[in-house]
This record gives sequence, structure tokens and C-alpha cells, in this order.
Amino acid sequence: SQMTYGRPGPNSPFKTFVLRDVTAHEIAHGITEMEAGTRYWGQAGALNESYSDVFGALVEQFAKKQKAPEASWLMGEGIWKESVKNGRALRDMKNPGTAYNDPAIGKDPQPGHMKDYYRTWGDNGGVHYN
Repeated sequence: SQMTYGRPGPNSPFKTFVLRDVTAHEIAHGITEMEAGTRYWGQAGALNESYSDVFGALVEQFAKKQKAPEASWLMGEGIWKESVKNGRALRDMKNPGTAYNDPAIGKDPQPGHMKDYYRTWGDNGGVHYN
């Protein structure tokens, strides 16, 4: 019945979470959760995140009347505060691992190939990394 977003604090690197693609991403999680029947863990959870990223990008493309080659394929463009100098977005689906690289937030860990799949117990088995 409602979606709520946190408000980044003064020490947070995030400017806002209220972005069209992020909102669409979160809505897609609801669809995947209700329809796919997969567990939000490891590779299945990473696919869930990927579906949500693509859905967010597609909503952005629709709003901007873009075809796929014209789109940025960035997730969360505009999410970082101005203090993050080298951060374009939260994730870059065209060029994985290049969305940010800044001392304030670190380097984007997104692998671009399955051979670089990041195995971890954190983050529900790496759902946001992979």
C-alpha cells in the first residue's frame, strides 16, 4: 500500500533514494518476490537484483523515449552527493564495475563476467555485488 524511502543523513554519501529508476527497481522486487518463487540469496538473489536493475532502466528509457542503444543503463544516476567526485551511479549495466571509484565510497565491485563472481556470506551471498 505504500513505499517509503530512507533519508540520507549528513554523513551519508547518498543524496537521495527517490529516483525514478530506483523506484521502478524496488517495484520490480515486489513482482519478482511474488512471481518467481526464488530465494533472495546468492546467484538467485543476484538475478533478482539484475531483473530489478533492468526494469528500472526500462522505465527510465520509456520516460525518456529512448531505444536501448541510446540509454545509459545506469542504475541510480544522481544518487551520490556532490562530495562524491567520481560516482556516476550505483551500478552501470553497460560497463560493470565502473559506476564509482571514489575515496568516500570505494570502488564499484560489480563483476562483468561470471569468472569474477564474488562469493561472500555478506549481502545475502553477494546479491548487490553480482
